Amino acid sequence: MKKSLKWIGIGIAILFVIGLIGTSGNKSNSIKDAFNQGKEDAKQDLFTKDIASKKIQDYELQVELKSPTIPKGTTILEAYEIRGKVPAIKNLGWNVTENIQGVYTVSFKEQIGDLVTEATWEVTKDTIKALNGTALVYTPELGEQPNEVQGSDLEKQIYSTLLELLEKYPNTSVEEQDASEIRAVSETATKYKITTDKVRDIFTKLDATRYN
Repeated sequence: MKKSLKWIGIGIAILFVIGLIGTSGNKSNSIKDAFNQGKEDAKQDLFTKDIASKKIQDYELQVELKSPTIPKGTTILEAYEIRGKVPAIKNLGWNVTENIQGVYTVSFKEQIGDLVTEATWEVTKDTIKALNGTALVYTPELGEQPNEVQGSDLEKQIYSTLLELLEKYPNTSVEEQDASEIRAVSETATKYKITTDKVRDIFTKLDATRYN
């Protein structure tokens, strides 16, 4: 009888230990599963540089562009591909930089004659914002009201003169736009007795301050 009770006690102890091991294993698996699930959720929520770039490239135009004519509904990527086929326009490519986690600056640079422009947008998982005048040409609905340009009095005069001349001369085609830009820059440089490169540098610098 004593021997039977002894074996029963041993059996109960063994079952108890097995139970503890099983429970510990289940807890360990639960923690592991939760960790793996967290990693998967984080991957799904991660907003990467490539996704930010694609978000801009796939954005559809809400306005019709001129020189050359590009209809509404065309994606920004398609618009640049169309423009790149025009001899006077040279596509210089995309650039993406991360400002802080999940906030990117996406830009596309192109050259028209001697003038280099770079449309720039700020992109997050939920928003897109046009950051300069060139971006507003493509996406005016994504911009803010421009600020007054910032610079010295002379720089502001040069900027205003060039802007007036660019608006004055014909630009209904890319060829006219190219010729008008060269003419306007040249006349501005002559008026203020500076180089054409200096005129372009001042215009680009001051134009950027309108949306910063």
